[in-house]
Amino acid sequence: MRIVYCDHYAGSPELGMEFRPFQLAREWVRLGHDVTIVGGSYSHLRVRNPTPGRETLDGVEFLWLETPEYRGNGLARIRSMVAYCLGLRRALRALATDGPIDAIIASSTYPFDFLVTHRAARRLGAASIFELHDLWPESVIELGGYSRRHPFVVATQWCEDAYCRKADRVISIIPHADRHLATRGLDASRYVHIPNGVDPKDAPDPSTSPSPDVAMHAAWAGERFTIGFAGSVTDSYSIEPWIRAAAGGPSRLLIMGDGPARERLERLATKVGTEARFTGRLPRAEALQLLCRCDAIFVGLNAHPLFERYGISMNKLYDGMLCGRPILANYTSANDPVGDAGCGITTPAGDVDAISQAIARLASLSPDDRRRMGARGRAHVESHHDHSVLAERMLESIAGGSRAGGGGGGTREPGGRVGG
Repeated sequence: MRIVYCDHYAGSPELGMEFRPFQLAREWVRLGHDVTIVGGSYSHLRVRNPTPGRETLDGVEFLWLETPEYRGNGLARIRSMVAYCLGLRRALRALATDGPIDAIIASSTYPFDFLVTHRAARRLGAASIFELHDLWPESVIELGGYSRRHPFVVATQWCEDAYCRKADRVISIIPHADRHLATRGLDASRYVHIPNGVDPKDAPDPSTSPSPDVAMHAAWAGERFTIGFAGSVTDSYSIEPWIRAAAGGPSRLLIMGDGPARERLERLATKVGTEARFTGRLPRAEALQLLCRCDAIFVGLNAHPLFERYGISMNKLYDGMLCGRPILANYTSANDPVGDAGCGITTPAGDVDAISQAIARLASLSPDDRRRMGARGRAHVESHHDHSVLAERMLESIAGGSRAGGGGGGTREPGGRVGG
């Protein structure tokens, strides 16, 4: 099967977030399929941005379209989206000259690229797949405070309605997004939930000698009960309530990452008397090594109605489970991955007292009890979130989508190959 996976913000372990397209594409290549990821040359999520053009990473072909830089969420970012979609239209025409395409996946965080990929899929006889990361415009309205009459909201709503009506398959990372999408015209037969996942081979090898920096931070974590966090230091995550909850308690905090909230949270930790070490941004492999040296791992999200209604699927949560350490979870969600796995304690989003009690409970457990708790998380994530399993499920969904007919989205033209 030949698949074109379109994600403006696609990355790789070398480039940085986001990893999902690369992780799934790598599995498909191992199974003998031909995959091209089409990304933009600039993304605010990456550690390093690539040069426009073609590049092959671990057997996966990338085509980087030139997209302008931006800061924040203003007009410059919208210009970058427009540049990507215009470049994507030309790129899909060029890729079609290399041979038949079986499936085209639109997977950018925003939904505008679906308008380009769907039209190309219909022209080429390929399956038209939309992969949902975030619910736009609902996220824009509820997180950004935009009116439903705002031109950007109207445009994203039009795109959402388009993929709900026309896509052969909607593959959602969000567990219960179908509750919303059904109200926009999506038939249940065209919806599939495929969560984020892990590669078990990414689990750190205890016999590997750590770098000097990792060894230094690991020694600090080994001095007393330590809870680790790895990720962006932003107000999206409930780091502030965690810092407040740890004040005067039995734990110290190891916070791996950087972001706009870092300086303020460092000052807060000093003010409330929480012993916390901020390492700054680390390579993913080093961050995982350090998480494995912690006694527990913190994963938290601030409260939001979208999480409560539709659920969560967090890469850092599955990374934490892979490390085999108990999870201190702080979220209010329609699903509870930590509870399902029995690998930690879940507390309501932002509840400082509940987090404090959970810290004390985890600290009171014996090391053997904590190891058993963490082992349940690792077993769960390897059984349910292994990329090799998720990749095969997604291939089955794509092949099924090629027969779904798009729910009234138009007549498929001959010439596409499916299941080859």
